[in-house]
Amino acid sequence: MTSTEAEEGATNRPTPSTSAVALFRLAFPLAGLVLAVLYVESTYGRIRLNNLYYPYFVIGVLGVLTATVFATELRQLLEYDGEQSFVESVREAAFEWRRSIGFTVVAVAYLWLIEPLGFFPATALGMIGVMLVGGRRDPLWIAISTLLIVVFVYVMFVQIMGLRPPRGVLGL
Repeated sequence: MTSTEAEEGATNRPTPSTSAVALFRLAFPLAGLVLAVLYVESTYGRIRLNNLYYPYFVIGVLGVLTATVFATELRQLLEYDGEQSFVESVREAAFEWRRSIGFTVVAVAYLWLIEPLGFFPATALGMIGVMLVGGRRDPLWIAISTLLIVVFVYVMFVQIMGLRPPRGVLGL
């Protein structure tokens, strides 16, 4: 396939639906606003206001910038005309971002597994998951590298530095 054919194939694809584009473009700024509101809600009245001037100032500036981004994106969305359905658009985006989504799922599962399994078993499972999502398929390489890194972390943090990571139900 020549580069011209690839360009034509890329330009001839149907455009994603307007609602999917809105979801993708506005999700991150909206998440930032929600986190900022939750931070203010959890700190206001619990920490002296003198210690909160700077964080509240940063949140205010980010809020103004986010409002500007929202206005710009909404203005562009009014002029946008999508050809695909919402489901097709989301399915296509999920396929294109499948590796990033996989890394996110592994990270969330890892954080969730630390408490019940303990740090070292959860770390080993997390490393195996990251390698599988990243495309590594050689089981011997995965096993050796996971073992070496977990042993290195154990020696550095437990033996040398004296830290005690979460042990979990299994006590490991």
